[in-house]
Amino acid sequence: MKTLFSAIVLTAGLAGAATSAQAQKSVSFGPRVGVNLSNIVLTGTDTGDVKPKSIFGAQVGVTADIQFGSFAFQPSLLFTQKGFKVTESGSESFGGVTATYSSERTLHINYVEMPLNFVYTTGGDHGFQVLAGPYLALGVGGNSPYKTDVVIPGYLDEHESGTGSIKFSDREPDNSNSGSNNNDITLRRFDGGVNLGVGYRQGPVQVQVAYAFGFGNIIPLDSDGKESGYKAQNRVFQVSANYFFGAK
Repeated sequence: MKTLFSAIVLTAGLAGAATSAQAQKSVSFGPRVGVNLSNIVLTGTDTGDVKPKSIFGAQVGVTADIQFGSFAFQPSLLFTQKGFKVTESGSESFGGVTATYSSERTLHINYVEMPLNFVYTTGGDHGFQVLAGPYLALGVGGNSPYKTDVVIPGYLDEHESGTGSIKFSDREPDNSNSGSNNNDITLRRFDGGVNLGVGYRQGPVQVQVAYAFGFGNIIPLDSDGKESGYKAQNRVFQVSANYFFGAK
């Protein structure tokens, strides 16, 4: 979190420098819509053959454009969908019989997110852009569809599917408690990181492509309050479009 705090301070400092450098030219607001291609970086003591796959999600919200010549501070408030998919399959032979199994689980994680981007536009209100800034995110829900298949020819042909919920806590629940659902997924609620990207603006219309590096570990402590030994950090490729009402 020290890195995230430093990024926030740096962004605020750059915005302040731009403000003192020249008088404010314009302030405008407008909707933002976009699409995410999200995944996680998974590290730990024994991740085995687990290789998370990317999934698509949406983002929608509003952005303010506080412009000072070629520089602008653009805070946003977004509803954004992140997540990833994990698949596993294999086979094992015994007694002349080959058993096969496969499983798939997708995590759709919903966040309310506040990116605080500092943007440089080559022509002021038009031209190519470079952007950077921190973001803060709060988990608000989601779901986790899954399916498993186990086949032992002549003995077993089992298929299961369903959808669990995304829950938020700093600690895994004790599944021995009555009423717990083993198909639910528990994650940490808070996340934060840094956005880096490029874009193009023409008058009130802006299109940006960015990559978000999550610094927070979304895997909670285990049910005993100990570190799990694993770390999962959000990584999101974003394409978004804005329209700023009142912009020149």
